[in-house]
Amino acid sequence: MNRIVKALAAALVGAATVSAVAASYNDEVSNLIRAGKTAKALGPEVFGDRINYYTGALEFVQSDVAIPGNDALPVSVGRRLAPGWAPRKRLGLFGDWELEIPRLQGTFSNRNGWSTGGAAGNKRCTNFDGPGSVLGTNNASSWDQEEYWRGNLLYTPGQGETEILRRTTNTPAAPSDGYTYPLVTKNHWALRCGTLQSNAYYSASVNNQGEGFVARSPEASSTALTGWCGAMRS
Repeated sequence: MNRIVKALAAALVGAATVSAVAASYNDEVSNLIRAGKTAKALGPEVFGDRINYYTGALEFVQSDVAIPGNDALPVSVGRRLAPGWAPRKRLGLFGDWELEIPRLQGTFSNRNGWSTGGAAGNKRCTNFDGPGSVLGTNNASSWDQEEYWRGNLLYTPGQGETEILRRTTNTPAAPSDGYTYPLVTKNHWALRCGTLQSNAYYSASVNNQGEGFVARSPEASSTALTGWCGAMRS
């Protein structure tokens, strides 16, 4: 009798195990379907709108494709719209929207572009500084950099823009990967000098030469910012 009871118990345990696996699979499928039907709070950025509480600027950001990866680097395609600005030369399929990718940006004159003044103005990383004063149309007036320039900015998806600053003794230690990082941001991105890649489309631009940048994130991933991608106008 004991043997029969033990055999039945073993059989029941085995059947229960198979049943549990099947139930777990079905439950998981059901949970996935149910999750898509569950109403959730829309949150403060339901339309992708973001407000910079420091400047009051409004922008819209949308993620069109996001693929789960096997590390911290995102695999996605997003776009950004900053009202009040429009591309001078509209390229691509996003119209007024621009790709949501890391980039450097600032306000510069059409005549001098992103330069630091002087004979080596295109060494915008080595001689990191403001663009200086510029002459207006027909040389009828001049503009000091404080009147139009508000710093060179690093824009990163999800974090927005932050000003690029010279590294000092008070800033965190630079990465120890064999490179020199003379520049830094307040959210601990480190920047070093790179070579600007020539872009045939903007071959006539004063910006299409000289130095670019390589930015390293606090998570130790590096982004080459060495391609001139055009100008914006207000």
